[in-house]
Amino acid sequence: MRNPRVHDAQSHSCCEDVPSSLYAPNESSSNFPGDHEERRLSIPYLLQFRTEIPMPDPIFAFVLTPHALMELERRGIDEEIVLGVLAQPEQRIPVREGRDVLQSRLVVNNVQHLVRVFVDVDRTPAEVVTVYKTSKVDKYWRNES
Repeated sequence: MRNPRVHDAQSHSCCEDVPSSLYAPNESSSNFPGDHEERRLSIPYLLQFRTEIPMPDPIFAFVLTPHALMELERRGIDEEIVLGVLAQPEQRIPVREGRDVLQSRLVVNNVQHLVRVFVDVDRTPAEVVTVYKTSKVDKYWRNES
């Protein structure tokens, strides 16, 4: 059983405090999404679809539960992607009372994906329950009307 990983608001009090590694691709990669090299996904890739719509409230103080850590490893999703989505979500959707999903789009090998982070927000710190990446963006994306 994995131990939960805690992220506190002091270490991520604003967007400038997100780890700098999120802002730059690997040295071996170019600046263009869709290259076929291995690369660490970064916030610019997450935000390339951002429009002038106000950003939903971020979550800085949270715990990655043992289940969420297991799913990150099983699904091959870097923990820094979760940090980026929680710090600057494109959308925040209530799932039920006390649980929200924060999501952002990203491009991997010229294919648009959606990273969805499910968070129990009715506790302090908030608890990340699970995370997944899907190519079915249209199924889950909420168009603002």
